Amino acid sequence: MVLRGVAGVIIGIAYGLLVGVVLILLMQPDLQQHNSGLIVIDSVAMAWFAVEATGIVAALCAALAGLIVGIARLGKGKAAITGLLAGLLPLALALIASGASGVPTSAHD
Repeated sequence: MVLRGVAGVIIGIAYGLLVGVVLILLMQPDLQQHNSGLIVIDSVAMAWFAVEATGIVAALCAALAGLIVGIARLGKGKAAITGLLAGLLPLALALIASGASGVPTSAHD
């Protein structure tokens, strides 16, 4: 049981690295032009931050899902649902925290 959990965590971390590599290839942070202004945020720094943050969040979510699936010995269907929920959780939290217009943030909305 422990071996399955460790394997799930390792696969999750590998998935996070894969997501990071794909984002580096898509965003190409090194090829963007630097902005030198006090008001404008540096696009290269923001691109690198997006790559690193997305890779870390993807690795944590996938490792958590892999650990749960490995320890609980879930079947394919339940494992897929667990992975889907673990992947959508950060997206839902970010959407609620950003206060998008379609998401009520208080009882008065």
